[in-house]
Amino acid sequence: WVFGVGYEFSRTSGSQDRIEHRVLLEGTFRYTLPGRFLLTNRNRFELRWVDNGFHMRYRNKLMLERPIKLNRLKLTPIVTAEAIWDQRYTNWNTFKYIGGVQFRLIRRTVSVDLLYERQHCVICSDPNTNIFGVTFNIFFRRKK
Repeated sequence: WVFGVGYEFSRTSGSQDRIEHRVLLEGTFRYTLPGRFLLTNRNRFELRWVDNGFHMRYRNKLMLERPIKLNRLKLTPIVTAEAIWDQRYTNWNTFKYIGGVQFRLIRRTVSVDLLYERQHCVICSDPNTNIFGVTFNIFFRRKK
């Protein structure tokens, strides 16, 4: 079990300038399933102040992953589903489905994620969005 609290500030500019302050309260639970599958359930509450208006948002994210070794290549296929409830609309308004794979390049210090995300937004004028992503990760370890 992991619990966390965070704060985010963002400012956007363009056709609509927007300022947002966000306080995050998050709890993540991890379960090891038979077959070396790892199930992660993240529950996040966001307290948001957007342009002096306040509202809350709840996000529930389920992730299933399993490490695989192919010869010398270590990779982890990942599938994720996330549902977002927003107080402004009083319903579940956004759903995200993600599939991808993480490749470890250097032992426990460097990896690359290749992802495909499909977002379905109930309240948006264009309800479906497709996203392809690449993330480069560097992990630092503290000396003991």
